[in-house]
Amino acid sequence: NPIKIIGYKVTPNDIVPNDWNTLVTMGIPNTAESPVLMGTITNNRPTQDNGLVVNSDWIEFRNFASYGYNRPFQFLGDNAVIDNIYTYKSGTHNPADQGGFDTTFPTGSYTGYGVIVRSDNHLLTNCYVLDAGAEGIRVYSSNNFTHRNNKVHTILGVGGYYADPTTTDGNSTDYHYLISGNCSGGRIYNAHVEQKKGMYSDGHGIVFKSPNSSSPITDMVVDGFLVKNSKLETQFPNVTNITFRNGELTTDDASHLDGKDANIGQNSTNITLENVRFTGGAHIAFRSWPDIYDQSYSYSANDVKILNCSFEGDGRGSAVWITHGPQNLDNWIANNVTFDHCTFNNYYRLAYMSSDHQNINFDNCIVSNMTEYYVIGYHDGAGPNGGTGGPYPLVADWVTSNFFGNSFLPP
Repeated sequence: NPIKIIGYKVTPNDIVPNDWNTLVTMGIPNTAESPVLMGTITNNRPTQDNGLVVNSDWIEFRNFASYGYNRPFQFLGDNAVIDNIYTYKSGTHNPADQGGFDTTFPTGSYTGYGVIVRSDNHLLTNCYVLDAGAEGIRVYSSNNFTHRNNKVHTILGVGGYYADPTTTDGNSTDYHYLISGNCSGGRIYNAHVEQKKGMYSDGHGIVFKSPNSSSPITDMVVDGFLVKNSKLETQFPNVTNITFRNGELTTDDASHLDGKDANIGQNSTNITLENVRFTGGAHIAFRSWPDIYDQSYSYSANDVKILNCSFEGDGRGSAVWITHGPQNLDNWIANNVTFDHCTFNNYYRLAYMSSDHQNINFDNCIVSNMTEYYVIGYHDGAGPNGGTGGPYPLVADWVTSNFFGNSFLPP
């Protein structure tokens, strides 16, 4: 039978989560309300690395909080049930440590993991991670799992976008909700990722990423989500058959819109976005860049369907980006991308183009209130901003689509 470890306030069963976390204080947990793994922090660095590590199968763990650990909760046995967990300020938040990906505890810039799970058939519900320095919720080597009502929230890390990181007020979360290698059959419901306005980095909101060809991620569904001031993301060829549906990607941070996107990249394949709202200038991007994947590939994205989605801009930017990644290379192709029954309204332009593409289709779409159809974005060599690659005009098939209120003629 499962071993149950159930935290309580005064008497057993007096903490009852109701579709959300009940222990959140937006700061140090209240030890009068639940059991707390109460660590210590010196110079904005935790002095303890591991908090609770559970290696056994069939553990049910509910109603606990943590403060001041690098890795407060790790669940590494199968059939785990994890419910109503609140973690606060894991990893370093000392500005002197910021920059790069040093994982050395306690001063490494890439430290701080809210909840780590490696567990087949696990259930993760009502968890709230606030200000994890590296990763909020990380799942790896886990099959057939269910998540409900989990939130990763980042407040620390405000500073000029990609300015000197030592000027920030702490370490912003890099990967908020990360599904890593060797995962299949996962279902994530009502996931919430939020970053405070003005962060040094956009981070990565809800992400499926596996940089090793022997560690696939497949058959995953995110149903119901809100991502604010960060991303949806899929990366690498062994990330396949991923669906995001019934959610919103939004931003209130006008200082930098580039990273507030659904980033379908690095040859992730068979990706579907359905009934997703893009608001505040958030957009969709297809991009790729050199990374640590252990085999070559040709596509930035391959076989992507965007169904019944609405793109609502703020008068600036582009709704669709077909572009290069951080290393400014353009030798990947966005392949077989279909927008079906989508609306695009009130961006400055429909598309930004600095990489190649083929088989782009807009079926039964509406494009309204824009100034430009597309813009060419050069990045190296000759041209207004460089440009030995390209130019790459937007060449797409439009089927029963409508254009109105635009400054350009329909193609």
